[in-house]
Amino acid sequence: MSTAHSTIHRSATRQRYMACLRAKLLEKRQRLLKRMQAELFEAAEPIGVSGDCADMANSTSARETCSEIESAESRAVAQIDHVLRRIACRKYDVCEDCGRRIPKARLRIVPDTFLCVECKQRDERAAKKSEMEAAFESSDLEGLRETDVGDRESQHGTIRGRRVA
Repeated sequence: MSTAHSTIHRSATRQRYMACLRAKLLEKRQRLLKRMQAELFEAAEPIGVSGDCADMANSTSARETCSEIESAESRAVAQIDHVLRRIACRKYDVCEDCGRRIPKARLRIVPDTFLCVECKQRDERAAKKSEMEAAFESSDLEGLRETDVGDRESQHGTIRGRRVA
């Protein structure tokens, strides 16, 4: 097989793969939209006033859960739309952050990704770090002074966790 012929063959194979992937993503998108529409219809039903407080609390909790699920599904639809645009622009297998090719194995496993493994891990670490910083900032440690720790140690008869003999 000549080089030109193998290039054409690879191109045709890639086009078939992209068409198949696009069809699967559109199908997944359609399923999500149908589910969101059903949940929206269900959430629009009036809350019964005849129930007791526990029934109303359960109903409210269920609606909040549905809202959270709908939000996640909405993000999933937006991500699928983003990937479909990337397919149309022929940038599907290029990492949005670093510009390197995303390995085919990763795309087979996570077809709606737009980041290579390294960039995704970096983003996850950054998100986890910011979550931890936000949790630490909002914790009860804000008013804690170093002298408070020393006072507690002497009050409880310990020095850095050890009992004083």
